[in-house]
Amino acid sequence: RGPRKEEHMPISVKGLSDTHWESRIDAVKPLRYHLEELCNALSSLREYALEKKDGNTATEAGALLDHVTTWPFVLTVYTWYDILFHVNKTSKLIQSPDMSIDVLQAEVGATMKFLEDYRNTGYNSVVTNAREIAEHMGIEQEFPETRVRCKKRMFDYECADESSRLSAEEKFKLQFFLVLTDQAISSVSSRFDQLVEWYKLFGFLYNANSLKQCHRENELENHSKYFERKMGDIDANKLIMELNRFIYVIEKERGLVTENNFLTYIYKNSLQEIYPNLCICIRILLTTPVTVAGAERSFSRN
Repeated sequence: RGPRKEEHMPISVKGLSDTHWESRIDAVKPLRYHLEELCNALSSLREYALEKKDGNTATEAGALLDHVTTWPFVLTVYTWYDILFHVNKTSKLIQSPDMSIDVLQAEVGATMKFLEDYRNTGYNSVVTNAREIAEHMGIEQEFPETRVRCKKRMFDYECADESSRLSAEEKFKLQFFLVLTDQAISSVSSRFDQLVEWYKLFGFLYNANSLKQCHRENELENHSKYFERKMGDIDANKLIMELNRFIYVIEKERGLVTENNFLTYIYKNSLQEIYPNLCICIRILLTTPVTVAGAERSFSRN
């Protein structure tokens, strides 16, 4: 009998998904928190394979062990986990059918702010956090230097290759850390821009507070006309009058809080002819999904 996984690893190491961010973080999490146990498992597997004269398994286990006990690999794991933790939270929110658009916009904005700050200052925190496990496991905190073949300049005006002057650590930061954070920022930014546009179109109708705020700030006309230009299904001037009337109803009826409550009240009391344009707006709002199941894929495509 060979060594069992349970003897070393409290959780399974998972494969990397090409599309789902949640699967990606599940793949990185065991490495982030159980790297030492994984190394012990690989070491035991290699020893067992050698005893059984299984050269292929012993070689593969040894190669994996050598790779996961390098300083660049440890830094890579910590970087991936930090970014995936926040992106995965955003991905789950975007897929939630019950998530309020204003809350979603704020949460996606928070993820954007984290990623932007992380790009500028996150590398130092990654090094600090990874150093603890590296020292505990005896991993040398150095980057292997690779010889770069200098390209011969054919003409005097050609510039020298600047990348050859960078240290191994600078290359790691430039070619991995910044590339990964920029990709994450681009992915989240694309989704955030869509939410901003959606909020600009429907935000004034999303709940009683936003509708009353627009009324106080004299913005109902602007929002109504913008809705008409974008959707073309309503008469903006009539919608403005209907909204002014409906705001008075909201002040009197305690239960009118969300757009669902608005539409229920109108249909329950057979007021469709009183608020025809408002009905159309709310039906469009309720039947057009803000979040879709394909949101995870939209992140990983970039």
